[in-house]
Amino acid sequence: MNVELENMELQRKQHDCRKFYKEINMARKQFKPRVHIWRNKDGSLISNEKEILVRWVRHFNQLLNRRKEGRKEG
Repeated sequence: MNVELENMELQRKQHDCRKFYKEINMARKQFKPRVHIWRNKDGSLISNEKEILVRWVRHFNQLLNRRKEGRKEG
């Protein structure tokens, strides 16, 4: 990180605006905070990763079981 900052500072001092701003934009784009919030079946918000995973497991189990129940045995 320090090397990148030194390169940006050198480009700024040399008035190489294009490379300077390109480096700044690349550094900014690398940081992307992510927030994972989902709704429970009752509509309440959940943000705990384990609760979200449990919710997805239940959701897909319901989908898969619905398909099995809808099939007619031949």
